[in-house]
This record gives sequence, C-alpha cells and structure tokens, in this order.
Amino acid sequence: MKNVQFRIMLSTAVIIVLLSTQNGYAQVTFTDVARDFWAKEEIEFLNGQDVISGFPDGEFRPSESITRTQAAAMLVRALNLNTENRPDPGFHDISAKFHAYDVVATVADEGLMSGSGGNFRPGETLSRGQMAVILKRAFDLSGEWDRQFRDIKSDHWAYSAIQALAANRITTGYATDTTFRASLPTTRAQFSVFLARQLEETFKPDEFPISEAERAVLALHEHAVAGKLPHINTHLNASFADVVQSLGSPYTYGLTYVQYFEEGYFIGLNPSGNVNYIWVYDQGYLTLTDLINALGQPDRQDIELGQIHTIYRVGEYELGFTRNHVRNDQYSEQVSEVFLRYHDVDKQFYAIDRSSWQTYENAKFGYRVNFPSHWSSSSESADGIWLHEEFNTYVTVFAREEEQALPDYYEPITLNNGKRAYFFETEQYGSVSYHMVLVEDGVTYHFSAEMPPYFYEENQHILDEIMLNFELRG
Repeated sequence: MKNVQFRIMLSTAVIIVLLSTQNGYAQVTFTDVARDFWAKEEIEFLNGQDVISGFPDGEFRPSESITRTQAAAMLVRALNLNTENRPDPGFHDISAKFHAYDVVATVADEGLMSGSGGNFRPGETLSRGQMAVILKRAFDLSGEWDRQFRDIKSDHWAYSAIQALAANRITTGYATDTTFRASLPTTRAQFSVFLARQLEETFKPDEFPISEAERAVLALHEHAVAGKLPHINTHLNASFADVVQSLGSPYTYGLTYVQYFEEGYFIGLNPSGNVNYIWVYDQGYLTLTDLINALGQPDRQDIELGQIHTIYRVGEYELGFTRNHVRNDQYSEQVSEVFLRYHDVDKQFYAIDRSSWQTYENAKFGYRVNFPSHWSSSSESADGIWLHEEFNTYVTVFAREEEQALPDYYEPITLNNGKRAYFFETEQYGSVSYHMVLVEDGVTYHFSAEMPPYFYEENQHILDEIMLNFELRG
C-alpha cells in the first residue's frame, strides 16, 4: 500500500504569476467566469495560448456541454495543426460551406475524430468517455493507473483511454464517489482543464483527491500494513514463512490461507504464498447502522453461505463487514467479522435472477431444487438427478435412506428454509469439490459438485444459491 501523502498547494496568486511569467499571456476575464471559479486559471491559460476565445458577448459558458466541433477546434489550436489543403473527410453532414469545415477535415485527416455512419455530428455533445479517447489519440498518451474508477471496468470501451488520462494526471474523476462517469457530457470547463493539464505541467494535481470515507479506510489499511490492528502481528505482502515465524503454528492452513481461530483472524495468501488480505474476527459490537453512519452507504452487499458481506470500495482495496444469516432473508444487525483485501477489478459480482430457472422435484424423497435452465440436466433416477454434466464437471442432487456420519471438517450452515445442514469445499489435484449434506428423519440429502477451478469461479454464486434454497416438502 502506498502511503497517501498530502502536499501544501501553491496559492492561486502564485500559480497565476508563474503561468503569466512562463507562458507570457495576458489574462482575459470572461464575464461568466467568477474569480473563485474552479477552472478559472486553466481557462485563462488557454485563452492566453489562443486555444479558446469565448463568445462575442464576452462569455465563456463553462457549464455548457462542449460540442464535437468546439472540441475539434480547441485540439487544432492546441496542437498547432495546419488546416490548409486537407482532404475532403467525406462526411454526409459536413459540406465545404460549413464554418468549421477546415477544422473537421484536419482532425479527421489526423485520425483524432472519425464520426460514425458517415457523419461527423458537429453539433452533438462530447461524452467524457469520448473525450478521453480523443485526448489519448491527440497526445499519444499511455500508461496504467495504479487505482480504478468504480464505474469503469476493464471491459469498458474507453477503459484504456481513461486509464491513460488518470496515469498522466489529466483526470482525477469525481472525488465524492471515485467514479469517472464516462457517459456524461463533457462541459467546456472540464475540457479546458483536461487540455490545460496536458499542455502545462503545473496544472496537474500532485495527488488524487479522496473522500472522508476513503481517508478512514486508508488509515485502517495503513494500520493493518503496520501490524497495528488488534491481534494482528503481520503485514500485507509478508510470506507464509514470515507469518508462521511471527505468529507460530496456525490452527489450520491450506494453499491459499492461514487461519488462527483463537487469536481471531484469518490471513489469505496469493498463489505465490504472500499475504494478500487479513480477515479480522471483530471483538466489538459493531452494527450495520454504525457502518452507514461512519462510512455512508456501502458500494455493494454480497450474499454467500448464510452470510452477507457489506463492502466499501476504496481505490484498489476493499473493506468488508460480515453479518450472519438469521432466518429466511434476514441477517443479523451485528457485525461478526471484518476483512480487508485488495480489490480484484476483473471479478464479477452477480445479482441472480431465478425467474428463468427450471425446477427439479423428487417424488420419492420430497425435495426440490431450482437451477439454471441452460444447464444440461440428465440421468434422472428415483433418488435424484444430474443437474449439469459436461467434460470434467458434474453437479448432482440425490437422497438416500440412511443416517450418514459426517467428518469433523464439514462446517454447519443454515439454509434459507431454516434447516441445519453441513458443507465442505476443497480444491485438490486441479479439481474443486463442493458438497452439502442435510440429514433429517433417517434420510440424507446431498447437493454435490466436482468441477475444474474455472467452472467454480464462474458458477460459485449459482451453486451457493441452489444450496441455500434447497427445499423439503412439508
């Protein structure tokens, strides 16, 4: 974790003096750009560079959405592009008589703006995502930001351009919620700020702004890294050997975790054996209401195996609070666990829609399960059915008239119908085993799967949903 560093900002007066001295421009005051307007210096800088001139009535209209033609004109001037003798761009909605024909022809010839469907759409507004793509092309920007905007996933069409802008300190997004909002229109003030930051280094922020909630979580994370959280005597990026040497023999461990039950925490390991998150068993009396009062509304809540995780996203990290299932769809108000981990930007979180699922109901033993319609159910018998079967993947549900003794390593869970069941999952020799057992009135009910890790990663949420909603007749 990189420590968040704060700097003392130069005063606005000093910035103006420096820019006036270095760039030699005379300030022009637009009638609608107030002295304390957030983008005043950048707008005046571009005006001094003859990149913008405003409107004949003396206004700049900073809050208006910038049109594609206006953006093209600003780019041509900022890049000092020659607009003479450019080839006809061939746009259906632009003729040689258009007032900015030479500008449009220039940006098209340079490959900066291309339009779509044979049209340039000169009067349309430019979205923030489109703006990022155009600036990336215009200034040949590259790089990866070491954080992520909450609303821009890696498969977003403008992801690489937005990342490049952030990596070059051209954009900081919205500090209130760490979003970029790519679909919103770009205002004339915003485009001016982005352009000014590229043209003049002193306009670039030294540090990205963070919210108060983010400060709180980052402070907590720094305590974890420094080993200052209660009962924690290790740090992120330590190795498995470091953990054992520092804390002694764990209660249990596997390829991806070390667990100390009595001391109250769980340490997750990445494939190379280094610590990538610390899971603390909270000893206090923290409630969901306390969380919302302190940190605001959470980014999301994940439900799995009789628990609900309230997640706050902070840059590349997540702070989560776990509450246990009580009955039906209700969860305890009391927080039982706290965890801190790196955020996987490519991980998908699912809202399961069961409306299109199919239902299997067993007549002999009176149980019922719902499962995805696209699964290839087959091989039905009196005891049960294969819910899904493909190469190296088997998902089945069945029952037997027997009271089965379960190994000690099966963990108790509560299904959504209130029944007490037992569950175990493990990965061994490249295969994941997933098994739920419910024993009642001399009958043992099984929901079981054997599958490769890729299938488990894609379908864990579905397997959990099937298991937790396992039903018995009566």
